[in-house]
Amino acid sequence: MSLWRILLLGVLKMAIDCDFDRLGNLAARHGDVCMMLGHSEFGDDTTYHVQTLVDNVGLLTEEVLEEISEAVVACGHRELRVEFSRGSASVQGGFVCCQGPRGLADGCWPAMGCSALYGSGGASRL
Repeated sequence: MSLWRILLLGVLKMAIDCDFDRLGNLAARHGDVCMMLGHSEFGDDTTYHVQTLVDNVGLLTEEVLEEISEAVVACGHRELRVEFSRGSASVQGGFVCCQGPRGLADGCWPAMGCSALYGSGGASRL
């Protein structure tokens, strides 16, 4: 099973809080899930045995997915050259706003996303 499929099925399992039987059913029969997994729309009879799902997807704990999420966000910030240092971000009207070099807002995100950006401390770490 490819890493992409393990990641996708792991996130799906945690998002809908299902057992491995239902996850296997969704992976084999739900159109949108099948497309994300790379199955063709017609004539693809790919199935996932429960033990295969347990052995692979079962390794993705919530903590592991959190680490993956933090790495992806950090990479995105590096690519966009967004820096979150003390004093460079603020909460304004329910949004986290980052100031650019001239003091102008470079971007704003809903404040509820603070925990994703700054860890469990939320906006208090700004």
